[in-house]
Amino acid sequence: MRQVDSHELFVGALVLWAHVPRGGYGFTVHIPAEVVALNLQGDTAVIEAKRKDGSRVKRSVGFKSLHWENRT
Repeated sequence: MRQVDSHELFVGALVLWAHVPRGGYGFTVHIPAEVVALNLQGDTAVIEAKRKDGSRVKRSVGFKSLHWENRT
C-alpha cells in the first residue's frame, strides 16, 4: 500500500482508510472507502465507507491516514 499524496487525490477515488479504533492498543484497521469531498487547505478528505450492517457512513479524515487500494 502506498500513502496518498494530496495532489493525487480526487473525488471518486477508491482508497483504504487506516483507522485506529478508540482504545486501539496500537493496531490499525484498513477500511475500503470512497472519497466524496476534499479540503485541500486543511489536508482532509471526506470519505464514505460501508459498515458491517450495509449502511454507509461519512467521515472527515486526514490525508495521512489514506492509502491507495491495490486492485489487481
